Amino acid sequence: MDIETYQALPFEEIRERLQVIAAYAAEHPLVFPRHRLISASPGRTFIAGDIHGHPEMLLSVLQVRGFDPGRDICIMVGDLVDRGRGCRDALSLLGDDAFHSVAGNHEVMWARALAGSEACLRAIMDTEWRYLGMIHESPEPAMVMESSFLKAIMGNDWRDFYKQIADAFGKMPYQITLETPHGLYGVTHAESPPLWDAGRYMGDTAWQTDLIWERRRFAPRPHETPIRHRVAGVDGVITGHTIIENPGRVENVLCIDTGAFIP
Repeated sequence: MDIETYQALPFEEIRERLQVIAAYAAEHPLVFPRHRLISASPGRTFIAGDIHGHPEMLLSVLQVRGFDPGRDICIMVGDLVDRGRGCRDALSLLGDDAFHSVAGNHEVMWARALAGSEACLRAIMDTEWRYLGMIHESPEPAMVMESSFLKAIMGNDWRDFYKQIADAFGKMPYQITLETPHGLYGVTHAESPPLWDAGRYMGDTAWQTDLIWERRRFAPRPHETPIRHRVAGVDGVITGHTIIENPGRVENVLCIDTGAFIP
């Protein structure tokens, strides 16, 4: 987002509101669990890529597949929020025992922005502006204020919004281990430690960052060394985060983010 676009937005009002929310957040911090163990359901287990505020797309596909919430479960790889206007509805899915998700970098950005990070606030706004450029030929800066995040924090019910995401984020661990009759599988947003040991690495800030941000396995930059190691301790790992044309595998890690939110 360029300077002119920022200047067209009520940035000082947004900053003032976030200062109020950050004070509230200091007393009621948002916490993502480290790890969760899930056993496969009696029915089927679905794994869904990044939905980015478009829960209707996921629900439509599940309906076509005959998803039965009484028997089946759906595990999402994070990034339920940003871009689409259905972010709060996406988070509401976690109130149903049939739906689970790990934390993604966009959930973490929301949490940090609400705790007072202006860098994360700007990243959220930049993400929205780029998305508007995908769906509108000439987007207006004011459209940014209609994003799920800004609309919620600037509304009178921001405390209800905060409580909703506190409940949702409390159900979104960095790692999910899925026990199935066919083996043990890990689910995380971006990348796994070389050894899938949820507790051992969570004291390491670098690995927490890799779990939600790393892209070198599926989209290394020219100057970066690609990640090629096999993840030990599980039969396979399923991730999202990095948009690729078709689901792809490197060793025993499968990326399933195909950018479904892109028009």
